[in-house]
Amino acid sequence: NVGVQGSRSAAAIPLLAPLLAWGREGVAQRLDRLMQMADTLADAIEHCDRLALWGRPQTAINVFRPVHSSTPEFVQALPPGMVSTCVLDGQTWVRSVAANPSVDMDLVVERLLAASGEIG
Repeated sequence: NVGVQGSRSAAAIPLLAPLLAWGREGVAQRLDRLMQMADTLADAIEHCDRLALWGRPQTAINVFRPVHSSTPEFVQALPPGMVSTCVLDGQTWVRSVAANPSVDMDLVVERLLAASGEIG
């Protein structure tokens, strides 16, 4: 039986404490907020003719790529650690995970749109 503690129970305390403090309702609210953020980002990508969205986020992950430039160049134009890359059907895509409920989504969108216009 492996639960939140994994194989080293003391290592799970930093994860378990907030989950217990937030309760089911608090966890659900945070997850809903992250999904809203992912949807906001997907909307911005869909409305930008310089970016292509792979698909609407089903989890809090958006996968997209620049239309008129290479993905590595695009990623280089962004702040370090803002996104990662993945390969789907032999093409490199940008991967953005909505994991910080306190992130300034307007700033994220601004940076992505600016980077898409700087390249190509």
